[in-house]
Amino acid sequence: VAADSEGHVVGFQGFEGQENFSRVYSARVLPDGTARPPATVQGWRANPRIASAGAEYLVTASTPQAPRVHIESIRLDREGRPKPNTAALVTYGAVRASICGIRDGGWLVVAHS
Repeated sequence: VAADSEGHVVGFQGFEGQENFSRVYSARVLPDGTARPPATVQGWRANPRIASAGAEYLVTASTPQAPRVHIESIRLDREGRPKPNTAALVTYGAVRASICGIRDGGWLVVAHS
């Protein structure tokens, strides 16, 4: 969960139908607790982490990629929807990431196993 002055954006993993691998989703939650419909963060698998840096959010997730797991990130807008062309590789060989937003933009990402 990451917050800003207008509510929260939640990052979570789940399955659709008979899938064998989880996907990562994000959803905006308003101050009154009303949740907006979730958005799918495509191509992601597990261990989502989310942070706010003011005007936008960052989600990291681990993705199986032979022969090692790697961490990728994607930026989200204030509504929790993925921003186009913002996916980035964080690191190979890590299983999880810890992240925090830096006020006025940017993030600190620590990858670990």
